[in-house]
Amino acid sequence: MSPRAPSMSADERRAALVASTVPLLQSHGPAVSTREIAKAAGVAEGTIFRVFDSKDDLIRSCVESVFDTTALRRELQAIDRDQPLDRRLVDAVEVVQAHLRSMFSLMTTLHAAGKRFGPHPDARPEQHRAVQDEVDADFVAVIGEEDAARLRVSPEQVVGYLRLLTLSNAHPMLGGGRSSAEEIVDLVLHGVLEEGEDRP
Repeated sequence: MSPRAPSMSADERRAALVASTVPLLQSHGPAVSTREIAKAAGVAEGTIFRVFDSKDDLIRSCVESVFDTTALRRELQAIDRDQPLDRRLVDAVEVVQAHLRSMFSLMTTLHAAGKRFGPHPDARPEQHRAVQDEVDADFVAVIGEEDAARLRVSPEQVVGYLRLLTLSNAHPMLGGGRSSAEEIVDLVLHGVLEEGEDRP
């Protein structure tokens, strides 16, 4: 007997199916069947097609979900501000790393299978920029005003350096995964000179 799905609104059902499908796509690519998706989600296969027009529609929603920054921003905002600066920044970099790795993992698997899905096709460049600005503002807020006064550069520059290093380490085509969040933060905060070495 097919599992009976608990009562949910259409939006809730879509979100639940996306959450179940993303890991399957990351592991198996778009060849994963709707039967396997339904089993992972604990629903009947027909439930999928009551809220999605097609399997490609579901995959497209999965791609949009990994590009969405709502959860990322919520996690950045939740970082404990009572921690030392370096610990706060490590937590922030780890949050961004997890977001980027999830995104790259899905996109790499889909592209390898010949599926070309990207961010929402109707989104304009200025919308992408606005989203990144919001994330950067949350990252800057992790530094805080008191510690910002200790910096030789602006908090925005610090976040820019951290973002670039984090992105390059997470990207699979840039030798990603070689540096931990602790190493990235230590490099930005303290540079590459041995302790006690004089600056030029």
